[in-house]
Amino acid sequence: MQSNTNLWTQHADAWRWRIPERFNLARSCAARWVQDDTASERKALFIEGSDGESVSLSYKELFHQARLFSSLLNQRSIGAGDRIAICLPQRAETAISLLGTMQAGATAVPLTVLFGPDALEYRLKNAE
Repeated sequence: MQSNTNLWTQHADAWRWRIPERFNLARSCAARWVQDDTASERKALFIEGSDGESVSLSYKELFHQARLFSSLLNQRSIGAGDRIAICLPQRAETAISLLGTMQAGATAVPLTVLFGPDALEYRLKNAE
């Protein structure tokens, strides 16, 4: 009988991401849900702040807000090959900007407001 450790190691060694050659995370997280009328009104995001205020967005709302952000980036000639650093607290605007950046074809560089100056500088320099 095989030990759980050996079995786990075999599974871990054999496991691979199965991501298509052309894959857009924003499409997978928002756009594809908007095409389904029954799913587009379902809640995609719910955030409750420490002050008790809450924000709730449907897939349709999330997609359209992200599309507005991606249009803004495209109007500024930002797209494939560009990197956009996003340093926001955990809130709806953070998700919208990440998805919008990906919809625009650019690469999102997610940062956190918890990073100090040295950590931000390191990541920004290494993100090219």
